[in-house]
Amino acid sequence: MSPSRDSVQKRQEVVIAPSEEGTDIRRTLTRRQATSLVVLFVLAAAVRLWTLWAIGDVPKLHGDQGYYVRAARSLARGDGYPGSMRPPGFPFFAAAVFRMTTGSLQTLRIAQIAVSLVGLWFFFDLLRRRFGARPALISSAIVAFHPTLIHYTHFLWAENLVTTLLLAALWALDRWDAAARRTWIVVTGLVLGALILTREMALYFVPVAVGWMLRRRDTRRSMGDRIADAVLLTVIVAAVVLPWTARNYTLHHRFVLVGTLQWFAIAEGNLLPDSNWIFGPGPVGPLHAAYFAIADELQREAFARGVALKAIGREQPAWIFKKVIRNVYLLFTPSQTQLTRFARAGWLAPGRDVLAGRLALIEAVFYVVSLGAGAAALCLVPDARLKSLVVVLLLLFVSIYIVSAANHRYRAPLLPLFALYIGPLVCGFRAQDRTAGPRRVAAVASVVLVAVLCLAGFTIDPG
Repeated sequence: MSPSRDSVQKRQEVVIAPSEEGTDIRRTLTRRQATSLVVLFVLAAAVRLWTLWAIGDVPKLHGDQGYYVRAARSLARGDGYPGSMRPPGFPFFAAAVFRMTTGSLQTLRIAQIAVSLVGLWFFFDLLRRRFGARPALISSAIVAFHPTLIHYTHFLWAENLVTTLLLAALWALDRWDAAARRTWIVVTGLVLGALILTREMALYFVPVAVGWMLRRRDTRRSMGDRIADAVLLTVIVAAVVLPWTARNYTLHHRFVLVGTLQWFAIAEGNLLPDSNWIFGPGPVGPLHAAYFAIADELQREAFARGVALKAIGREQPAWIFKKVIRNVYLLFTPSQTQLTRFARAGWLAPGRDVLAGRLALIEAVFYVVSLGAGAAALCLVPDARLKSLVVVLLLLFVSIYIVSAANHRYRAPLLPLFALYIGPLVCGFRAQDRTAGPRRVAAVASVVLVAVLCLAGFTIDPG
């Protein structure tokens, strides 16, 4: 039975009220909840270590992993960062791990497990402050045992680090919103700067955060104070990112904010197949060959820009219609994951393909259920303070992937955002006012969309 309207509203007022600054988390949890939290983190670490052992060491690198690790080893040797094709955040992290350890890929994977647990703590504490410990534990359990997020601690891409930095940025912004202290703006700026240096498209997070800060109705802060905080955030982000931009200018004698791979991704994502434009692979082989045959990075980008603009012009006027359908499918389809890709290509350790197939089935089921529940919870759970920021971020990232390129890899950092409100929904936080009807309609529509993606992935997609 759902709570009455008065009890839900009263409960929201208690839970969502700003927490006392400096409160120790151990004082806000019952002994049973604290024990559950410790058990959750121990099990989360254990399942990641078990999966690392079960899948086995994969010494040969594939795709972008090779670039990241080569750059990290160059940094670890003291030879500097090679070029500026991709953002340097993950290579610098990996180089630090290599310098402190034996330099093996397995130690880097174990370090990634530690990073994912840090992100899990940010996720839990964010929800605890908003809804209480029980909803936070439920949602955190989904993130802790999400097979996709577990597997990305073992793949040597930037997704795991991006996920943790994204959660840290949301956590710091929420602390600023609750405590009205500029210390949290400094923390947010530092984290956002690191996030941009790891995933350049996070640059668009900054104006979203600034807009969210300015529109907050808060009797503790005047508009002048909020403008000052927004300016401070922008300055700190710039102070983190611009030294790398200056380094790029010294290298190329041209302005390169973070990396030079932006137009390549847009070109790759807009070379649509002539037939079966939803499911068919794009004709990107000649693009790859021509792009990497050019030695100079800036000339590469100029070449890719020309290819991208011609491809977009060629697909008019149905271009954006095709891209919305195709790229939303490529981003969220449950039938394609990195684990299934590695298993089908024979890239895993010998004898591990059967186990990988079973794990991939578990991953698909878990992903579909959690995505459907998370999308519905985003619609049903009221949270005026934070949810607008979360929803705008999701729409922003998905829109960028629609216009440029989409891949199942890119959804990994978005999965915790979909899981945020599942725990609160289970615990009875749902709208009981005049918005309840439209929220239910939106929730049903979201679940139907997830079901369509699932059916298309496992019945229609020839891949």
